[in-house]
Amino acid sequence: MTKVCPKCDYKRTEYETAPEWQCPNCQGVYEKLEKAIKAGVDVKQRFVNSPASAEQLQMRKQHLVVTTTPTVPGREIEQVIDIVATHSTYAFSSLNEMFGSIGRAFVGSGKSYGTEGHLAKCRAEALESLRHSAATIGADAVVGTEIQIAEFSGATDNGVIVVSAIGTAVTLLPR
Repeated sequence: MTKVCPKCDYKRTEYETAPEWQCPNCQGVYEKLEKAIKAGVDVKQRFVNSPASAEQLQMRKQHLVVTTTPTVPGREIEQVIDIVATHSTYAFSSLNEMFGSIGRAFVGSGKSYGTEGHLAKCRAEALESLRHSAATIGADAVVGTEIQIAEFSGATDNGVIVVSAIGTAVTLLPR
């Protein structure tokens, strides 16, 4: 029997490598999608009320709530739109770190000239990009936001720091 995804209508083939419980096309979890349908959620409606103009997008971004909590305090979630994820990277070398430690020695630990400052910048960029992605698909908020930092080193003391932000884009019921 061929499994059909209730969200994207993708017909699973016998050659799929994705787990049996997950759609290979949209990565939807079949069981969760079926439960949502039984609860009356339109799982096919992905972009709820996307902004029509650059001005509308900017306004939505300014008012968009990003929170680590599963809900927005004082507000009720109307609909889950999609998962949003963004990344920001910073390439560094041992030379960067050397100059950063010299700067910290003269200025003190309160001001950073090395990787620490770039890490804060990457975090801000990842969150701004997350806001943009969520606003583009018509979200009012991103809930359950997580920020992850990974460092990848090469064989030559060079490396890359990746800051990832991921959350669930939702619409909120009017106040």
